Amino acid sequence: MGVLFDYFRAPSDAVVVELMDKHDGDSPGGIEGWTPIVDLKAVDPTIVLGRLVGFIAGSLSPAAAARDRLVWPVGGENDMNHQGPWVTSLTDQVRDALAGLDDARLHEVATVWTGIEEFSHYSDNTVESSAAIITLLVELARAARDADEHLYCWICL
Repeated sequence: MGVLFDYFRAPSDAVVVELMDKHDGDSPGGIEGWTPIVDLKAVDPTIVLGRLVGFIAGSLSPAAAARDRLVWPVGGENDMNHQGPWVTSLTDQVRDALAGLDDARLHEVATVWTGIEEFSHYSDNTVESSAAIITLLVELARAARDADEHLYCWICL
């Protein structure tokens, strides 16, 4: 089945914690009335998304591009027995890099991103599928930026 990554936006960490606690850690995608999500497999917030942000911003270091931080469960970084789910907060620099992608560069960025090692074992990985994913992430980031909100990633094994 793999790891699930649902990207969403919210006004604050406190709102995310309240949402997760109220809904027993369910994906925001399954919560009626919540903001739209981008549900992805294989696009983790640190390495794969970091590479995308690096390609957009011109940085080669995914670790520098995407520094996600655990938000939920509170104190979860100290609980080695927790099996998930988790929610991480992405930096506003990640949000702004995605939101600021010039649409004219979409094909160029998708072409480079499609070739990363992490995607090499997916037979259905194409420039078109990467461009579609990038478009969804860019739209989410623009909506978050315009609403003065932040990006988050719900992660479940």
